[in-house]
Amino acid sequence: MATFSVRTWMYFALAIVLVAGNLYAFWPFFAADKAVQAFCESIPAGMPFTELQKRAVAAGYELTLAPGAPARVEDPRSPGRMFCDLPVDATGTVVAR
Repeated sequence: MATFSVRTWMYFALAIVLVAGNLYAFWPFFAADKAVQAFCESIPAGMPFTELQKRAVAAGYELTLAPGAPARVEDPRSPGRMFCDLPVDATGTVVAR
């Protein structure tokens, strides 16, 4: 049976600390993206833009609608740009994805 030296245990501990630190540092990016995607997937087709705007504000998201472009739901609190696009028709109703 092999015995490990103190140096080996220190490298092992350092590797665990580095992995844990990276998970802690980058977890908000993954969580925010999943939350925005889940919000967009919960929006049914046929929902009016005004109702969509109320839901987005209640969830803490920003909603922008440019002419001829899909409605963009963004999370202003998240680090980076977490968003999803919802297609809307000329009347402002969400259409099926």
